[in-house]
Amino acid sequence: MASDRAGAAKRLTETAMAGRLQPSPIAIAVHQGFSVRYMLQTDILPRLLSRGEAVVIIAPAHECDYVRAVVPANVSVVAAPAPPPPGRFQRYLRTMRHVLHAEHVSTAEEIYGRLLRAAPTGRNRLMLRALYRLARTLALARPLRQAVPRVEAALEDGAAFRDLLQTIAPKLVVVTSTGTFGYDAQILRATRALGLPVTTVILSWDNTSSTGYPAGFGDHVVAWTETMKQELVRFLDYRPEQVVVRGVAHFDAYHRPDAGYDRAALLQKLGLDPGRRTIVLATKSPNSYLCNPFVAERLAVAIADGTLPDAQLVIRVHPIHYRRDRQGALTYAPVLDAYRRIARGHPHVAVSEPLVAGESRGHVMADDEMLALSRLMRAADVLVNMFSTMNIEGALLDKPLVNVCFELSDEAPAWARHKERYDIRSDAAEHHNMRIIDSGGTRIAYSPQELIEHVGAYLADPSLDADGRRAIAGREGGPFQGCAGRAIADYIIHSALPAERRFV
Repeated sequence: MASDRAGAAKRLTETAMAGRLQPSPIAIAVHQGFSVRYMLQTDILPRLLSRGEAVVIIAPAHECDYVRAVVPANVSVVAAPAPPPPGRFQRYLRTMRHVLHAEHVSTAEEIYGRLLRAAPTGRNRLMLRALYRLARTLALARPLRQAVPRVEAALEDGAAFRDLLQTIAPKLVVVTSTGTFGYDAQILRATRALGLPVTTVILSWDNTSSTGYPAGFGDHVVAWTETMKQELVRFLDYRPEQVVVRGVAHFDAYHRPDAGYDRAALLQKLGLDPGRRTIVLATKSPNSYLCNPFVAERLAVAIADGTLPDAQLVIRVHPIHYRRDRQGALTYAPVLDAYRRIARGHPHVAVSEPLVAGESRGHVMADDEMLALSRLMRAADVLVNMFSTMNIEGALLDKPLVNVCFELSDEAPAWARHKERYDIRSDAAEHHNMRIIDSGGTRIAYSPQELIEHVGAYLADPSLDADGRRAIAGREGGPFQGCAGRAIADYIIHSALPAERRFV
């Protein structure tokens, strides 16, 4: 098997050297704006290029122009083929894999509960229960678990991507999931058929406990932290020697001196007062929590009536608010309008909107958005969020953290009364969020009243729970702080070497 793969890879390299593209590039697959941000807008891509690597980006056809705008001219961007639509049995397998792990994970139960609550008919609920029971049975043994992606591969063999990869002829393919995002599963299957090595760079904090069992296994995986490495081994059946820990590329900005940071200028640009204490509300993705504006309004009213004196609020908009439908219309335009209405009605409230490129349906953002966010976080006195990665970012800067854990109530205005995808209280039971709660580094608001009380306590004494925040930063922040992007790129180059040269 190894010799077959080596022979196939050699033939692809020879094809490349015949003149189709630059010899032996590294191919990086990005499927939406978050993978673009992590792989292309941190130090990872510049480091690869500075080390003399040729790079080809595989992106969705409708996002290619936006991706080209954020990469150097010498980086090729090619359109990914549209994967074939899955059949009913394939959809069943995907659903089952989503709640399948080698060990019990609380997040799987939460996802199963959400799926049940969202099921439109009794027949759908019956099928979900059957799939969940089957997943629990398969979890008993590794060969049973690994049969699931094998059956999926037999039904969807990645043929649509084989021609593309044969044209690119890469020496290494890089994906940002274990086959659970975008077209990564198709690419993993195509690489196996062509004998190409694959390195997975885990994209986000929760991906190793919340996206289910792999749809395909790469040769190497780059994890954020030792905790994430343990999850890859315990939950997803990777071998320890396959996983390396190289930190978090988009956290680098929080660890570096920023000579351009000017708190007063930043707040004045938002129309706020540099002399006031600043609360930053990092909104949650509106496809799972649509009462963000209700939370913002409660904070705005508490500032206006003096309950939170000498304070001001910045509403930081989550990029998924800019999701567009097939006609190009903004799906969450009413929610965006609600934020702007709140700011117009309260002089000490501003809205910070990320700069999303054009009509990008994958919310590709401008190059300087990560730096802009890090500066906004530096300017904050208290960070309010809903169980997001922002807890880690805030902890890295020692910012007091409040997590919202309540749903809509009768007090909610009409514009906030939408159906959420799931109950926000379910987030608190997810595996990765339980670590944040258990750290003691955040206060949880189970009601609007508690939200105002916790924010007020932190404004009065920012040192509260500082030990817990240090625990979050130490456990979740990862190594190679300030240079994680370069460390990840160096490992990608290392994993592209022939096997006999990797460990000399």
